[in-house]
Amino acid sequence: MQMSHLPLGRSSATGLSICNARTAKLWQAIYDRAWHEDAHMTTRRLRAEDLEAASAVCMASFMAAVAPSLSPLGVETFTGIASVEGFASRMSDENDMFVYEAAGRVVGVAELVGGQHVATLFVLPDCQGQGVARALMQALLDCARGDIVTVRASLASVPAYERYGFQVSGPVGEYAGLIYQPMEMVLIPS
Repeated sequence: MQMSHLPLGRSSATGLSICNARTAKLWQAIYDRAWHEDAHMTTRRLRAEDLEAASAVCMASFMAAVAPSLSPLGVETFTGIASVEGFASRMSDENDMFVYEAAGRVVGVAELVGGQHVATLFVLPDCQGQGVARALMQALLDCARGDIVTVRASLASVPAYERYGFQVSGPVGEYAGLIYQPMEMVLIPS
């Protein structure tokens, strides 16, 4: 069953003038269940034909949540990292790159560098809060090599990484205009 995104926010009935907040919540719950159960979702490895979509996902999420807090240099730096060319240059055996696809649409992207460092984890703003990032994080952790996985989290994403089990591991840093919080997760052998 192919679903199109309903114009509902998590707590509003934007786009449905006859709905009150209670009805909007009901419709959102129905949509969320259908999106998760019926929309042919998968976490899979990034392919060359996904590069443009992966770049677009990263940029949409970054511009909404991170860019407003950065200098123009930080935005420029990230734009290069998240460009199609940037992703293409990092496709190698050393990096594990994944997309989350729902109903044929790439809605999330993640990258683990060298089996130890989360370099990217982005989800389209209208798909956040639906388990996409958690599924991508699990794919990355399944590929981890070593006892510790690190991330340089944007300040806005620190609470999400804490929910995944990461802990702050140092002071806030800056690189080429990008402000980040070093974090790490100690992996428990299975």
